[in-house]
Order: sequence, then C-alpha cells, then structure tokens
Amino acid sequence: MACICRHLYSRPSPRFRHWCSRVPPPSDRPEAVEQLDMTWGFNHVGHFPDDHLERLRAVSVGDIAVVNLARNKATGEVVAVRTRANRDLVEAGGDGSDWMPRLQREIRALEAAKDIDGVVDLKRVYHMGQVSHMEFELLPGGNMLERLATRHVDTLGRSALTEEQARAWLRPVIDAYAKLLAKGIWHGDEHLNNVVFDADDNPKLIDFELAQFFAARVCQGGGLLNAGPQPRGVLYYKSPEAATPCALFDPDKSTVFSLGQMLRVLLEFGHDPATRDLHQPPPKPSPFYRTDLSADVRDLIESMTAADPRMRPSIAQVLTHHWFAPSGQWTLPSAQTPSHPHPDTTSTRAAPSQQHVPAARRTPSTPLPPPPTHVPMRASTAVIKTAV
Repeated sequence: MACICRHLYSRPSPRFRHWCSRVPPPSDRPEAVEQLDMTWGFNHVGHFPDDHLERLRAVSVGDIAVVNLARNKATGEVVAVRTRANRDLVEAGGDGSDWMPRLQREIRALEAAKDIDGVVDLKRVYHMGQVSHMEFELLPGGNMLERLATRHVDTLGRSALTEEQARAWLRPVIDAYAKLLAKGIWHGDEHLNNVVFDADDNPKLIDFELAQFFAARVCQGGGLLNAGPQPRGVLYYKSPEAATPCALFDPDKSTVFSLGQMLRVLLEFGHDPATRDLHQPPPKPSPFYRTDLSADVRDLIESMTAADPRMRPSIAQVLTHHWFAPSGQWTLPSAQTPSHPHPDTTSTRAAPSQQHVPAARRTPSTPLPPPPTHVPMRASTAVIKTAV
C-alpha cells in the first residue's frame, strides 16, 4: 500500500515538475528539495554525465530545468549543474519544438561575458540525449530577493533596507548590465531572483535564457530589438515596450526600466502592495509608501521607470547620477566586439561582430529635444502614508 501511495502522490513528469494535482510543487527551501528523489529527471529524458561529475544533491526545481549540486571529478571543485531539456517534450504536453537554438544562444552570451566579473562563470556544457547539462560556478549566497526577504525586513515583513545598502547591492549589478550592453548583449530577464551572491557576497547575474544580441553602438544609442510575438519575463520588472508583442525597443532603455523596478522593490518591498505579486504589471502611477526615502532616490526611480523610454536616462547616466556616484566618476565601457568560440553558423541572426540592426525608429510628429546631459529629474511625488 505504501508503494502505491508513493507512486500516486510522487509521480513526476519529464519536464521537471509534478503533474499530479494533489501534490504541491516542490519548495525552494534547500532542506525540502533535498528530500526529493531526482533520479526520475534523468531516467526519463537522459543521463547525468557521471564520467565527469558526481551528483551530490538537488538545489532547486523549475518548470523546464533542475539545478543540482555536483563535484567535478577532475578538479574536485563543487559546482552547480543546470539540467534542461533540448526540446519541448511531447510526453509532457509540449509540441516537440527544438529548444537547442535557445540553448546555443544562451551559451554564446555567457561565453562572450566571461570577462565580466558580475556574470556567473559557465565552465562546461554536456549535451547528452534529450537534455543538456550546464556546469556553473557555485553561488552559495542566495538570490537578492531571498536575502532581502529573510534578512532585511521588519516585523511586518516590509523592507528595512537602507539606501546605503541598496546602493551597495545594486551598483555592481548595474555596472554588469552596462558592460553586457556595451558588448551588444541584452539579458532579457532582469529581476532580483536572477542576481545571486557568491561566497564573497559579490552579486552575479544568472539565467541568460532570454538573452538577445544587438549592434553595440554605445555612442549612437545602440540598435533595436524585437519583443517577439510572446514576450517572456517577470511582468513587474518588464518595460512596457519590451512586454508589447512584436514591438521594437531600445535594450538600453528597457534595461534601465527593469533596474528602476529592482531598486523600487529593494526599498519598497512589503510597503507597496504591488510588490507582493511581482508576476503582475506595476500599477500606474506607482506611489511611494515609505516615508524615509530621500527625494533623490524617489526622483531617480521615477525617471528610470518613466512610461516613455525617451524620458528615461541611459544606463551610463544612471551610474553617474549623484545618488549612485557622489563623485560623479564612472567610466563608460567602450563598445567591444566579442569573439564567440562556438559561433552560430545555422542561424540567420549573426553574432554581435557581424550583425547590424538598422535603427528604424519612428519619426515623431515634432522634433525631439537634444539628449539630456544629465539624468532628467522631475518633481518628487507626494509620499502616501499608510497606517500600519
């Protein structure tokens, strides 16, 4: 009887999640994930590269991927291994479409960003059967939202993070995004869960599954990207233009919007009701609920999250803003031509060194003013006080 119950209540699917409606999805807590038997993930769709890696335990489980803790047998180093299917599995209700182009694009983006300190280091990739295993450096510090919600909240679960702490956390993150954009790489999934701390408490960017390449022309504003028919990502952080199907958008200004929302969550988490459900688009307008925030940070967030991308500062202007850099000194990364060890020869979309995206912007009815030399500042919105 026990075996029958275990089969009924624990039977998972090849897409790395439980299909039985009576079983809740696995918790993200490590102590809960460790209790799961993860062998089904490899028995159904492939095998773990046991010749190279010794699998230790499961770390997290997602819809299309699972992350395991493993030890590299050659070096003895403990690493994180992300396993994902190479196609949309029919047996899991998918259409059988090939996911390898997405995986190859993610690998190319990570290889091009190897010289950026704020990006997770991809060490090796193992393609086996219907799955691929990506070996990353281990980041044991947890993601930024998790750290905020567990260490820096008051008794009511509201953010108690100071502006100094938020600045120290987010400035290296913005610097990493700026260097990615200078290389012609748009991350595409900017949110606090995709910023993870390493053993030395340095934040690093992960999850480049939605990354896209564009023509990196920093001095001319960069090229445009297409949002595609079905934009993906966390809605609260997604810029309006990047969340609009088939819309053209500036990756620099879209990233600035996402970073502004990240800064807002760090300071307003729990205070603003919208931060309780980040899978919904932010309300318009979005007032500030904390009464101890300075006018500078409120104006900076408002300018970064302006609905019109032309009213937002560039990412370079954000980094030179006096709230982030009191001295105003920051070196703009020069446009670089990354070399890809594994160029995509089958795709019609060329690598950043070969690609040219025409700046096909719509011509406004009235001439646009010259670009500002500083971050556009607007009057501070009234702070709404809420009764606790």
